[in-house]
Amino acid sequence: MGGRLPAEPLYSMPASVTLLGGNWVADGVVVAISFGERLTGIRNPDASGVLLHTSSVHGRGISSPLRLIHLSRSGTVIGEGLLAPGQIVRSKSYWVLELPLSTPAPPPGARLTVLPSSPV
Repeated sequence: MGGRLPAEPLYSMPASVTLLGGNWVADGVVVAISFGERLTGIRNPDASGVLLHTSSVHGRGISSPLRLIHLSRSGTVIGEGLLAPGQIVRSKSYWVLELPLSTPAPPPGARLTVLPSSPV
């Protein structure tokens, strides 16, 4: 059974999760907990995505733009944007989901549900 995004730190979440929002699904999203994971973010454009408990992200070290999904404290999609290489993006979000540009965005207003990722 799925759950809402936790309002507090992610320490109890699995290292990789599936996010659901209506008909939208992202499987294998990495939950960035440590400083190193948060600093690195999603540098591999083939990765599924990275969920960060932050309102600010940077594009240092990336070679192509990323899709950013801004989420409220409860996991509701409150905005979408792009992160260009070298850019810093600040928002009023509680969570930021970094996705490759090839991954479609969840619909605005969707509340994302968290499930453990499928075994590989």
